[in-house]
This record gives sequence, C-alpha cells and structure tokens, in this order.
Amino acid sequence: YITGKIQDYIPASCSITVEIDSEGNYGSDKDGQIKERQDLIQPIDMNTESQELPQKAAKLNASFNFHPTNLLTQGSHTFRVTIKNPAGLIGTSTTKEGFDWIPFEIIPKPTLLWQKEFEQNVGNISMTGDGKYIVVDTMPDESETNKIYMFDKEGNIVWQHSSTEYGSTSFCFISISKNGSYIAAGMSIPGEFEGMSGLLYFDKNGKLLWKVSGVLPDDFSLSDDGEYILMADPIGSWYVWLYNKNGEKLWEKTGIMGAPIISGDGNYILIYNQLFNKEGSLLWGKDGFIRSGISKNGNIIVGWRHSTLRTFDLSGNLLGEYSCKSKNEVLYPVLSENGEYIIATNNLMDKAYFFNNNCSLLWEKEYSSHDLKEFGAITNDGKYCAVVYGSLSIDIFNEKGEIVGQINLESENGGEVIMPWSSDGRYMAITERKKKLYFYDTSSIIK
Repeated sequence: YITGKIQDYIPASCSITVEIDSEGNYGSDKDGQIKERQDLIQPIDMNTESQELPQKAAKLNASFNFHPTNLLTQGSHTFRVTIKNPAGLIGTSTTKEGFDWIPFEIIPKPTLLWQKEFEQNVGNISMTGDGKYIVVDTMPDESETNKIYMFDKEGNIVWQHSSTEYGSTSFCFISISKNGSYIAAGMSIPGEFEGMSGLLYFDKNGKLLWKVSGVLPDDFSLSDDGEYILMADPIGSWYVWLYNKNGEKLWEKTGIMGAPIISGDGNYILIYNQLFNKEGSLLWGKDGFIRSGISKNGNIIVGWRHSTLRTFDLSGNLLGEYSCKSKNEVLYPVLSENGEYIIATNNLMDKAYFFNNNCSLLWEKEYSSHDLKEFGAITNDGKYCAVVYGSLSIDIFNEKGEIVGQINLESENGGEVIMPWSSDGRYMAITERKKKLYFYDTSSIIK
C-alpha cells in the first residue's frame, strides 16, 4: 500500500481524498486537471490530530495509506492528496510548500499458473530451456523410497517412476537437458560401498536408456542437447567421467576434485579450477579459483575464492576481478548463458551484486535485515535476474537494477530455494525443498 503524511495549516472541517494519475491511462480534461478516480483506490485509513488556532484554522497532522486496486496497471503512477472543506477546494499538497504529484510504483507479480503438493518433500527440480517441461524428484521418507516426475507447463504429469522399479533405495538428483530430450536421475544402490551410487538415463518419454553405477548422484552435468553427461565421484581417488548419450564412457580422469560443469554446447568441461575440452585434454588450470559457471560456448568462465570474484576467457586470460571489503565475505555468482552478466549474492552482508563479464559492478542492492539467501537466477541474455530473501520472497530485476516483479510465498521457515528459469525468462519453477512446487508465468514483466 501507499503511505504518506500531511503537515500543514488548513481550515477546520476539511476532508481529505486521494487522486491517482496512471501515466495518462485515464486522461486529463482540457484544463489539464487530473480526473478523480476514486474507484482506483480502496478506502483510505486516516489518523488525524488537529489543534485549534486563534485564526480558526487547524494544524493538521494526517497519516494515511491506501491500496491501489487491480484497475491500476503495472508501472509508474502518481498520486496527490486533495484537501477540501465545505466552501470548496483548498488545495492539493503533501508538504507545506508544494502541490506536486508524488510518484509511486506498482510492482507487478508474475502469474501463478499452478502448484503441486507432494506426499514427500521435493528434492530437486530442473526445467527445459523453453520452460515446457519440468522434472522433479522427491526426498525419501521412512520407507527410503521416492519418485521422479515429469510435468508439462500446464501442470499435467507426463510420466512418473518409483525408485523401487529400478532396485535402488532412492533417487538422489534429477536434471533434464535444455532441449528436453534426455533426463538424468541419480540413485542410491543397495549393497554398494557407502557413498557410492549410480545414474539412470531416460528419454523424454520416460524410457530408461541405460544406467551406470559408481558415480556421485548429485554431481553430474548435461550438455544442452543431452549428448554428453559429465559425472564425478569424490570418494577415494576423485574420478571424473564423460559419457555420451548412448552410455559409452569417452574418458575418465583421476586425482581431480569433483563438482564438474559442462558447457551448453558440450565442447568444454570445467572441473574445480581446470578447463578441459571434450576430448579430455587440459587447456589450463588456475590456483586460488573455484569454478562457478561457464557460458554456453565456453568463452567465459566465472569462479570465486574466499571474497574475490574472477572471470576468465577461453584461453585462461583474466578478464577481471572484484574483491569484497571483508575477507570473510563469500559471493555466490550465477553466470548468464551468453556469458555477458553475473548476478552474485553475499548473504553475510545481505547484498546482491550485478556485474558484467569484466567484473565491473553495474549495481548493487542491499537487503538490510532481510536475510538474503545464496540463491540467484538469471535469464539467458542476462537482462533479468532474481534473488531470494526473507521467508521466501523473490525480487526480479532488470539489467538497470530496477525491481520489475516480486513473488511472495510467505513460507514460515524459508527453506533452501531452487528456482530454474526458462532461457527467455518466461517461466519460473520454484521449490523450497518442502512438499510444494510452484510454476509461474513471468512473461508479463519481461519486456
């Protein structure tokens, strides 16, 4: 709602109303006076105190608030307070000096298309680049079994599988290729060495194509077309494997820390602080660097170490770096697919930062006492990004740092948020790893 205050000397027995001008949407008369539209606002709550003066005037201290109704479109608007008495119009003013229109902003909320509630908590979600399909795995309960699902963008179940169908204790992670052709699901295998597990590879119809054991269930990465799957096992000798879509192992590395990422085009692999091509040849390695993201074509690599953000090109040249004021601060960067922009959160300082790929700070947003989370999302072109704060509230920004949309789920506990966004920014899926999944249409705020 909109709030304001008035402190002025005005005649007694006056009344106060509010008028709204919505960027010309409702027009002005020929004299340039904004037409009153009381249907644009809900009733005003007034708190006034007046003091009688010898001149038979009153000093008015009025606090008011009003709620814009749905008749107002999103965007920039102005309001003014109109002061009247029985003799007629006294003036319009929110300060003693002026009669200016006061700007305010209606921040749009994306449209919730559907939501699902599961019997078990949601573990992970993944979405195709066009937002047409979403895959979900649930977290195992006392039975140590769970399910995986594919939904279409209308919320219909395309297919589902129980972990008991494959002799595994539970599914552990799920991911779908950007083009929607393949789905990888991690699994835990009974009788295997503790910590060891496997991976199942499905086609878009939910048909199992192949499976492999001995990989970490939540540490794999798919190329956009699903032609390549990068997997890692941090147990023992630190293995990393590259498979193709047919389940053939192309190569393996040992003695390398896990957490692998493959570029969208499948040509480059980033493992911790080393970059490889898809043939497995080392291109370069960097000390003091932890991988965080790689652009679709591999031309931009972003990583961090302690309180410093760094970007590199394909040849390993340093493009730029940004260091926080305190060494105790940690940045959590997310790189746009085209490699142009980075949204980074700093939950220690409750700040969100927006950089270009040279680590030049374009804008920052402070969330004082709002508990900023280490989760961020960004569209393919980097023109829109989102951050999470408080009890599961999400702000969506444009590249100028202006808030263009908000989502408020008002969770009691504010859990760990996963929010994949379609490449064009039209659809967003959200879960806080509890029993609910939300699916939004954000196209109304993406211009």
